[in-house]
Amino acid sequence: LTQREARAMGVLRNGSVCYAERGEGVYAILEDRRGTIWMGRKPGSVVRGRIRKCDNDAQGLRRLSQVLIGESEGYAESVYEMVEDSLGRIWMASFGGGIVCEGAVYGKGLQVRRLLLLADGRLFAATSSGLGMIDNIYSDSAVFRLYQREPQRANSLSSNAVMDIAQMGEKLYVATAGGGVDIADMAQWAGDSETSPVVFRHLTRQEGLASDAVYQLAVWNDSVLLIQENNGISLLHTDKGEVVNYGSSFFGMPMQMGEVRPVHWRGDTWLLSTSRGILAIADSAFRVLPDETRIAIRSVKKNGEAVDYAADRCDTI
Repeated sequence: LTQREARAMGVLRNGSVCYAERGEGVYAILEDRRGTIWMGRKPGSVVRGRIRKCDNDAQGLRRLSQVLIGESEGYAESVYEMVEDSLGRIWMASFGGGIVCEGAVYGKGLQVRRLLLLADGRLFAATSSGLGMIDNIYSDSAVFRLYQREPQRANSLSSNAVMDIAQMGEKLYVATAGGGVDIADMAQWAGDSETSPVVFRHLTRQEGLASDAVYQLAVWNDSVLLIQENNGISLLHTDKGEVVNYGSSFFGMPMQMGEVRPVHWRGDTWLLSTSRGILAIADSAFRVLPDETRIAIRSVKKNGEAVDYAADRCDTI
């Protein structure tokens, strides 16, 4: 789609891809239910507008009529992510300004990268200081909590450098920049987590992950989570508890992944942001190895001496 690194990427309601290349200063793109496009900028405030057809463009190319949203309207700066709630309010992840919504600020001063809004009103935030959570954004007495690494507790958050969050079924998945992926049961947030600390299970290189530096997460389906690392991607098959890694041999070259959440486009293609541009990869390209891998024996030696028989006829050691 582009040969330059993308800083933001998304799919609009009409199915077209909207992306911002490196250097444009746009880190977040959102189309709300009214058809308004919101773009978070770094540095700078938020831009919003509507897509319209150009009168003199026979090809139907579209341009954005922009309106700058200033500080006087209570919006954030350096916005990395935006989500819309059921009331039509836009919640913004500000890198250095916390979580902002129509003048209300939660976790003031935190560097927030990503947001995950659940149907029950809980809002999770990926921050440089840990995993943030607002217990109910629709409540007048909403409470913000920050979960951090506790060196004395092995099953706490593995790293405070949280990059992204995803939910699959009854599990919450937390991507960290140095501790791999942390996994926690959603039911743990139903009670008082102040008296009952949240327990995380860690998925790292020791458990088969290609790298502990995880940038982004994307849900493929009910049982597969796409994990984007610094130099490749992995697929976590939650039903089998297996990880399949795709590195330089899969891409055909060394690959540096960007900090943009992968997008599942048209139901059969993944869009991945890399330092070389946006890659479009068909679902069918991610082939899982069979359960049993055949071993081909090319030669046999005994006590350092070659054994004189047809080794390629053997299939058992």
